[in-house]
Amino acid sequence: MKELDCSETVGIYLHKLGVMPTYKAIHTGIMTTQVNFRKAVGSDKIEFIEGSDKSDFIPEAGDIFVWRTSAGGHTGIVYKHDEAKDAVWIMEAIGKHGARKPMEAYNRGNGGYSKPHCTRTSIYKRNSSALIKHDGWIGYFRPIDY
Repeated sequence: MKELDCSETVGIYLHKLGVMPTYKAIHTGIMTTQVNFRKAVGSDKIEFIEGSDKSDFIPEAGDIFVWRTSAGGHTGIVYKHDEAKDAVWIMEAIGKHGARKPMEAYNRGNGGYSKPHCTRTSIYKRNSSALIKHDGWIGYFRPIDY
């Protein structure tokens, strides 16, 4: 999965779950509201989690995070929340430079996959600028009944 971008990775995940009946290319620009996300995947089996844009929200395995700015966006799938470290393990497709330096250093220092430009499992602080404190933070979406 080296050549997939983050949205394609999420799209394949949703298709394999059955949330997206027919695979279609999606991007973070259409993942900014529940209405648009549902329209893009052709299903109402995905919902925005109310309150997931707040700093006290704890994501669950399978949740999808999204942030979007005018310069682009990023998305990934929650693998687990590490309560002791208050960190979130995610599956993401990351670019050739990896995450921003402080987040990439945290990821590498806490057992996340260290190579950039691939689909990988990464770990970030739950309240970091990789997630909720990132410019353009939208929040988390959750597949329904999965």
